[in-house]
Amino acid sequence: MSFFEVRQVKSVRKFCRCHWCGDRINVGDPKTTTATVFDGEFQATNFHPECYNALTKWQAEYPNEYEWPEQWTMQRGETKEKGEQP
Repeated sequence: MSFFEVRQVKSVRKFCRCHWCGDRINVGDPKTTTATVFDGEFQATNFHPECYNALTKWQAEYPNEYEWPEQWTMQRGETKEKGEQP
């Protein structure tokens, strides 16, 4: 990885989907965007702010995991997979 950048966007101009939970990030909503180069390829991802916070918690829980969970598989704002009970 040659760089990793995190940006907080106050208000999105067009809808996108959250990498973590797959729910829409609607026009006017805030988002967190990450940008990096991984294995030589540029990657940019969008998150709800609460989902990005869940990602950072998840990374602390699983420090030996080098890849994030599969996109759209996690509960919004949680470190649990969809369908997993609290």
